[in-house]
Amino acid sequence: MTERNVLITGASGGIGKAIAMALAPSSHLYLAGRNREALESLAHELPSAKVLIGDLATETGIAAVTSNVRNLDALIHCAGVLHLGTVEELRLDQWRESLELNLLAPVALTQALLPQLRQSAGHVVMVNSGLGNRAVPGSGAYSASKFGMRAFADALRLEEGPRGVRVTSVHPGRVDTPMQEQMHSWEQKEYDGEAWIHPTQVAAVVKTTLDLGSNAVIDSININPPHQVHK
Repeated sequence: MTERNVLITGASGGIGKAIAMALAPSSHLYLAGRNREALESLAHELPSAKVLIGDLATETGIAAVTSNVRNLDALIHCAGVLHLGTVEELRLDQWRESLELNLLAPVALTQALLPQLRQSAGHVVMVNSGLGNRAVPGSGAYSASKFGMRAFADALRLEEGPRGVRVTSVHPGRVDTPMQEQMHSWEQKEYDGEAWIHPTQVAAVVKTTLDLGSNAVIDSININPPHQVHK
C-alpha cells in the first residue's frame, strides 16, 4: 500500500492520539494543534510524524498549519471542546467557543486544504459524536456544534463527491477519555472507563474507512457500547 499523507487535529490525546498510532505504520502524519509539548511527545514515538503548531480557531493559525502541508491524502478532524451546562447556565462565550472549535475550525481547515484533497481524490473524516445525532440535558452547546458538523459533512460530501473527495462522519458514543470523565462528573455519576468504548476501537474504524480505497466510502457510522444503543 502506498503511504498516505494524513493531517490529524486533536492528536495530543484521546481518540486523536489513538488514530495517529493506528495510522502511523502506513502513513506520513501531520499532527496539528496548539499543545506543542504533547504533540512533540507523540511525534517522538512516531518517526513519520511532523508537528504543526497553530490555533485552528484563528485565520493565522490555519495559515501556519496549512502552509506546511503538501500532497495531502486525508484530513481527520478530531479536535474539540466540551462545555457542559443547561441552556440557561452556559455563557455566550462558551457557546461561541464550542462553535468556533468544533465547527468553524474544521470548516476553515477543510476550505484551505480542499485543493490538495481534490488533487489526490482524498478523504475527509470528521470524528463527530453520538451527541451529534441527539442532544441530552447539559449538552446544548456541544450538540449544537456537532449537529452543525454533521450538516457540514453532508453538504461537503454532496458537493465534493463528484470531484472524487470522500467524506465520512464517525459518531462514537461514550468513549473512555478525559472528556467522558468530565461528562460523568457533570452528571454526578461514578466513572468506569471499562464500561465504554476504547479510543483504539474508534481508531480502528477510522483506519477501515481510509483503507476502503477510492471507489467506496462510508458516509456515516455510529459506534456504541452494546448497552448504549439508541433507536
